[in-house]
Amino acid sequence: MRELTEQFPERKNAAISAGREERSRARGALRDLVLSLHQTHDALRIGHFDGSCNSLEPFSHAAVCAVPLLEAASAVVFVQPTDS
Repeated sequence: MRELTEQFPERKNAAISAGREERSRARGALRDLVLSLHQTHDALRIGHFDGSCNSLEPFSHAAVCAVPLLEAASAVVFVQPTDS
């Protein structure tokens, strides 16, 4: 997921000016998903299996909510140039 995040340039990247807001929202959604997985991992590591299982439902919901943000950012970042 971290690698996917890197596919969306940071907002301050001057090389790409289009879609700043879309990229920012996509990066934020992916960052939140990574942090959620870290929390799940931490709970598992210390033996809190119920806590880790309980954290998977919000993760699933967040993943579903992230899809439209990623699609919107992809439409701006990965636009193929047209032949003239």
